Amino acid sequence: MTFAKKMLSCGFYHNENTRMVTPYRHMNTFLGDPVRAILTASQNTVIAEDKLADNCRDTGAYLMDKLNTMAAKHPQFIDNTRGKGTYIAFDCKSPDLRNKLVAELRQ
Repeated sequence: MTFAKKMLSCGFYHNENTRMVTPYRHMNTFLGDPVRAILTASQNTVIAEDKLADNCRDTGAYLMDKLNTMAAKHPQFIDNTRGKGTYIAFDCKSPDLRNKLVAELRQ
């Protein structure tokens, strides 16, 4: 699960039937939303109690280690691994290689 600016949404995800159709119906940074603030406080309690940040750190360290191992073994494919937690990226050696990798991963 990824949280960023819209963390105050407290993990609500919408499909075609539940998405907002009126602008600003879902409150934003500037308008605020007291109900979402209460939900976020509860969400933060779950994150702490379930040690989700620790899990993210440990999983990210494992992933980064494996990517660095692959990059050392296959430098012709992977370059510039970087990131923190599970927010990790790497570069491919060429746009063509990147496009091929993305296509393969989507399959």
